[in-house]
Amino acid sequence: MGMRECTYLFPVVFFLAIVGVVLADAYSATPIPYPPCKDIAPIHYHCSFNFSCRAGMPVNATCSVDNNVTCTGDRAFNVTHRCAYCYQLPADQHVCEAEEPCSSGVASPVLHRCFAASDVLCLPPRSFQKLATCDFTTGKSWRTTMILSVVLGGFGADRFYLGHMGWGTLKLFSFGGLGIWALTDALLVAIGYLRPADGSAFYDPHPPAPRPRVPAVASLPPAWHTSDTATCNRDAGTCGVT
Repeated sequence: MGMRECTYLFPVVFFLAIVGVVLADAYSATPIPYPPCKDIAPIHYHCSFNFSCRAGMPVNATCSVDNNVTCTGDRAFNVTHRCAYCYQLPADQHVCEAEEPCSSGVASPVLHRCFAASDVLCLPPRSFQKLATCDFTTGKSWRTTMILSVVLGGFGADRFYLGHMGWGTLKLFSFGGLGIWALTDALLVAIGYLRPADGSAFYDPHPPAPRPRVPAVASLPPAWHTSDTATCNRDAGTCGVT
């Protein structure tokens, strides 16, 4: 490239550099689009609840957003939610962790500390205890079990994999109960009823719905609604405030 070509390109490069600087300044000067206060997750709300509402019916609450949350619009507003204490909501709206050892041999329900999901508005307390079965896992896969049951179920491979050695041996020598037992086990695995012998849960992210769990025993009377945390006594079957 000669001197003449470089002379022609210099104004173009200079112009592009100026445009880049202007665009960068304009982008940096653009304000951050903070969300409206009403779109902030309810976990950041301070609300005045109507505790005399009818269970399950829509009810209004007057709420305001935490001072440390940056948002746009009115910081105080009315929100319509379902009249229910947090512990009364479906299990998929809770986040729970076992508070007691959760391992093989735990047959009875164990205490779990639960919190209402951050995007759910419910009557406090948002933190509570409930009794639930111990969903520990030893690495058994529902998908692997299903494949073994369909392909090698007649030889008891699914039973052996789940640790049911006695039943697996009987199934092997009976050729899967002449096919009837193998078909039955495949259906039991498909619906999530046949599980590992040690009582553990499958580790698969999306296994089928297991057989019904022990329901939450925690029963918090309305008189306790002002507390931040509620606890349960598993032996006495009662709950109280900490």
